Amino acid sequence: MDKLKQTFNENLLNEDKILHSINHKINPKNGWFYHKAFRLSFGLMTLVILSLFISNIIQSQPDKIVKTVGITTPRNQLAYALVSVDINPSFELYVDKNDRVIEINPINEEAKTLIIDQLIGLEVQDVVEDLIKQAQDLGYINLIDTNQNTVIISTINYGIDGEKIIKNIQVKLGSSVNIDRSVKSYIIRATDDDREEAKRENVSLGIYMLNGIIQNKGVPMSVQNFVSDLNNLEILEEYAEKTNGTELVEIIQALINELVTKGIDVTSFQNRLNREGEDLEELIDDLKDQFESLNPNTNSDDKNDDEYEDDESDDDKSYEDDSEEDDDEHDD
Repeated sequence: MDKLKQTFNENLLNEDKILHSINHKINPKNGWFYHKAFRLSFGLMTLVILSLFISNIIQSQPDKIVKTVGITTPRNQLAYALVSVDINPSFELYVDKNDRVIEINPINEEAKTLIIDQLIGLEVQDVVEDLIKQAQDLGYINLIDTNQNTVIISTINYGIDGEKIIKNIQVKLGSSVNIDRSVKSYIIRATDDDREEAKRENVSLGIYMLNGIIQNKGVPMSVQNFVSDLNNLEILEEYAEKTNGTELVEIIQALINELVTKGIDVTSFQNRLNREGEDLEELIDDLKDQFESLNPNTNSDDKNDDEYEDDESDDDKSYEDDSEEDDDEHDD
């Protein structure tokens, strides 16, 4: 009995032992939770669960995730958008955060015949217009042959507003009075994966995109060969970016503003723009007709050149006839 009492006092009535036991149960530092192997396994399991969670968010909201911010140009500059222009010549335009071109990469030999140095620092839509105008003037765009008046513009966004770039290009080209109205331009959205595939196949981005939309597995078709097939052209028109009503209004307003700078009364055009139900595309055509009336095209110059050549031919013929008459008189 005395031994039992002693044990009872040592264990149940010992305050230090009781507190130690309680503290050990609350903070079992020597227990299984604090074993190094378990802690490592637990950490790895947490990382796996977190990775799966993030992956699920990316897959469910891909449009809200920016995969890549910035791209390194061939000259090691940082760009935030890439715009490819394919006419044959073909170019890559690298764009900064302010939508200005910081580098132009000529893709083929034809591209090297255009003057590009003065275009660095301009807004991308102005550079696209200038390149098309130069290609037109140098004869790379045939205004008579509908198979050789098509421009393919491909865009990749690397962290800036790609929608804004597309819209600005559409409005600029739509309101341009420097590019012939017969020239057709199509804008296609591309990805960095498309660009990498184009590099592997050693073709420009625009050519790769054209052949991709018709799933051509053979020899890549040029822009001219592609659009020569009416079925391909219909597919392209469905695939390419459309110019919406808001952009048409901006195109019209830009044309009207340009006429104002030339001192032309634009009241009738402005009234038509404000009129509900007006055919905006027809209004654009009428505005461009107005510009053409202000700037006579080169056809009249060509005609004058032909007339001049005819006059020269007549003079030469008259001179030859006179010479023959003189010879006859001399013989007599």
